Amino acid sequence: MFCGNCGEKIPDESIYCMFCGAPAKPALPDSEAEPQDSGEEWEGREVWEACRQEQKRTDFQQNMPQNHTAPQTPPQPEKPAVKRCKRCGKELAETSISDYCLDCLYSADVMEAEEICPLPAEYDAPELDAPEAAAPRRHKKFLLFCMLAIILLALIAAAFLLIPKWSERGEKPSGASQSASQRQDEYRQQAINFAHEMVKAAARAPNSVHFDSATVQCSVEAGDYTVIQQFEREDAQGQMVTSTYTAVLNLSGENGYTPLMLRVDDAQLYDYR
Repeated sequence: MFCGNCGEKIPDESIYCMFCGAPAKPALPDSEAEPQDSGEEWEGREVWEACRQEQKRTDFQQNMPQNHTAPQTPPQPEKPAVKRCKRCGKELAETSISDYCLDCLYSADVMEAEEICPLPAEYDAPELDAPEAAAPRRHKKFLLFCMLAIILLALIAAAFLLIPKWSERGEKPSGASQSASQRQDEYRQQAINFAHEMVKAAARAPNSVHFDSATVQCSVEAGDYTVIQQFEREDAQGQMVTSTYTAVLNLSGENGYTPLMLRVDDAQLYDYR
């Protein structure tokens, strides 16, 4: 509460005012209600007005948001100072490291040599690295030797891979001659097989006949094949004997061949020529 005599703020339980010593009595029992005007001047009216203004100011500060701040004008960015040439006043680029423009900097007849602004030390040309020492001759010889060894090994590997192919190509006859020789070999083998059938058909015991493949001879003349070969057979007494047959046949007919003549040793079995 406030003292009714001096208007100072004192505790509510005070009996006397600690500032003026007058008995403590509130300046206004109800701070919101204005005292009734009785026609006489109230002795504590000025104090009451001061207390009321102070109370309104305090209430306004308490009710105002804490984060409320007066609007502030955003700071305006400072414009960078324009850099100009010291001699002609021409505007320079922001990244320029010289105080003169290019026209003034490289015009020796206009500017004196001492007026030209030298470049800072950090913009000097970097020092080049010293050239590496030449490799010793021994290293060069070693590298040359390695290269020659690699080339030699590559040539040897290529030779091992290509020589067998070249030899196979050299041994193979041409296509036409190869096919003709193959057909002749097939016909000769057919003639030999048919001759074996002729001998077994005329033998007393066909199962006892065994041909010697190392002694077979086959020739052809005018389309007729002549086959001569040794073989073993069982004779009339049941003993195994070695004989030589001569068979002449033609590779045509219903059975694939036509028998023309067959002779065993000196015995002529038949001759249809």
